[in-house]
Amino acid sequence: MHVHTYICMYMIDTMDVISTLMSKATTKIVYFCFLISFVSILFALCVSLPLKQRSSACMAIKTCDPFQPMCATSKNDHQFFYSQCEMVRDICLTGKDWKSDFLSHCNVRKL
Repeated sequence: MHVHTYICMYMIDTMDVISTLMSKATTKIVYFCFLISFVSILFALCVSLPLKQRSSACMAIKTCDPFQPMCATSKNDHQFFYSQCEMVRDICLTGKDWKSDFLSHCNVRKL
């Protein structure tokens, strides 16, 4: 089962115990607090998972060539980068899927 399912099951069990011990007004407040914490946990998971996938692209900056100019393409968009490191940095920050292309496609002659 997924983490979300375990969290839901735990929260439902906890809420059943609490509702038997407290008044209705207090129970509503506790329900609201648990709902806020549950939404916060889901939000944290949703934000952190894409960052984990993007981190491999960010690690590539350690091995890039800072002196190699690059022409790159992503979904019919061409971009000239003054170095391979600049391209890797852009991949890391934006998540675009830049692939190396011929310099002539960026209207740049070989340097």
